[in-house]
Amino acid sequence: MFKKRGVLVISILIFTLFLLTNAYAQESAAEKGFQWLDSKSVDGSWNNEVYDTALAVIALQEGGLSVNAEEGANWLLTQEDAEGCFPKGDCKVRETAFAALALDKTNKDSSKAVSWLLDKGQTPVPTAGKWWLQIATTADGSCLLNYQEANVTFNENITIKDSRVVNCNNQPWFDLRACIPNNPLARNPSLQFDVDCSSLPGSPIISLIYNRGTAYYIIQEDHKSSALVDVDSGCWGITKRANCDYETSLYTTYALNQIGILPGSIIWLRDNYQPSISLHNSLLYITTGKSNYLTTLIQLQDLEGSWNKNVFQTSFSVLALKGSGQNEELAKGIGWLKGEQREDGSWNNDVIQTSLALLSGFTEERIACGDGFCDKGEETTCPVDCQSPTEREGREVCFNNVDDDGDAYIDCDDPDCLGDIACEEVEICNDGIDNDFDNQIDCDDSDCSGSIACGELEVCNDGFDNDGDGLVDCDDADCEFDASCPLPKEKANLTFLWIILIILIIAAILFYFYKRDPENFKSNMKKPFTKDFWRNLFKKKPPVRPQQPAFGYSQRPAYKFPAQKQVYQQYKRTKTEDELSKSLREAKRLLGKK
Repeated sequence: MFKKRGVLVISILIFTLFLLTNAYAQESAAEKGFQWLDSKSVDGSWNNEVYDTALAVIALQEGGLSVNAEEGANWLLTQEDAEGCFPKGDCKVRETAFAALALDKTNKDSSKAVSWLLDKGQTPVPTAGKWWLQIATTADGSCLLNYQEANVTFNENITIKDSRVVNCNNQPWFDLRACIPNNPLARNPSLQFDVDCSSLPGSPIISLIYNRGTAYYIIQEDHKSSALVDVDSGCWGITKRANCDYETSLYTTYALNQIGILPGSIIWLRDNYQPSISLHNSLLYITTGKSNYLTTLIQLQDLEGSWNKNVFQTSFSVLALKGSGQNEELAKGIGWLKGEQREDGSWNNDVIQTSLALLSGFTEERIACGDGFCDKGEETTCPVDCQSPTEREGREVCFNNVDDDGDAYIDCDDPDCLGDIACEEVEICNDGIDNDFDNQIDCDDSDCSGSIACGELEVCNDGFDNDGDGLVDCDDADCEFDASCPLPKEKANLTFLWIILIILIIAAILFYFYKRDPENFKSNMKKPFTKDFWRNLFKKKPPVRPQQPAFGYSQRPAYKFPAQKQVYQQYKRTKTEDELSKSLREAKRLLGKK
């Protein structure tokens, strides 16, 4: 029984130690992940695929590994088709969208890819929706509508009387699909109309409205007599001008939005949106900022913090939650991703999933000069990370606030640091990054003394952003250890695990001593706070040797037989026997006399 209980206690201790070890391992999730991702690059590509490479480049660039990202971006340029699409000779919309984003992130020319997506890759939407041009005016008159198709200019006259368009069914608006001959919108996913109402007196309001069923969207509104009206009614298929594909359109819209372009495909995406799919909500929230998508996305998060226990979907959801103010849901999502990371640093040994996980939850833990890892390219940009201990010896390390070479000059004040990258940077006092590599960030850096950004400290319970860093009260890192703020969940959980571990260790020790010598244990536990408690507890009880019996004698006790009761039976003699007895007595008497 004791052995079984001992095994159970030891198992619990091992499991608790595993939890603690895992908690500490999470602290290096970003470093391990980026190291794994970088190791999978071959000649600048990942799996020789445009999509994989583009995502890896974006993640590495956002994580601070710009040299590694640069190599990947250069490989992408070799895969660009003459038209501007990717990959060369086999143009795909999704691949082109993410390649364009990767090039944009690494400050390379993405204009050809963007133009291809908007002009050649897009498909006109076969939608039941209507595009209306409304000209709000109290005057009667006419406006001129111009547009180009296949480099040919077309003109349409719009006649307005009593606030209605006479030559378009006398409606309050001009239907751009039904009221223009040959319906150019059916052939062109994107078309620009030049509306000139300068002949109308006053100042009309020119509006572009999209209508489907009971839904109305004001896409554009200009309070002037002329305007350029852009109608974007397209979507994207998997390949050039293919049938509309929702996820391809979603990814392309997201990528263009990150570049700084808001394509009109959002109209089609809204029309075909499915609230139960997390990817729809996350990417539509990123591209539109509409709160209804965020609300639905949060409702889809499970208790563990994931979305469908899927790394891909959870990564995009975490991306959407960043900056939304939903800090608890964001922390749970990142926590789930950390728990899914493999020991080698990857997520499911997959480039795409690892890139997205790193991009969504770990780019704040930027890899930079001075982290002790010799990342690709740091041989020249940060030689201190790539030096051996022997090489570092006797040389000033320019960002550790120590006089390493003993010449009374510290860091950038030492002539040895002239031209060192750590001494070329100036601390930016409100970006959360150690710009000058002196291990002091923002207002903690003496360089920021007197900076406007550091003029005030955060007061942790007044509801105001006192130091102007966009974080209020307990959300601000300045308040991490303030008494008015609860302990951060991660640290609270770690403290709780340590308490459980200590209790289990003490319980296991006491259980051991109890089983070894119950009487001694009980005796000591009566006075557990005396100075001799532990000494007496460790004291061993003298062994009790069995007494040997004397030689020649049996150890078994003598057997005592139970006493036997004598039973007497009363006997009644017959008359004949009495007479015979009497005769015998008489004969004895006579013989005796003789």
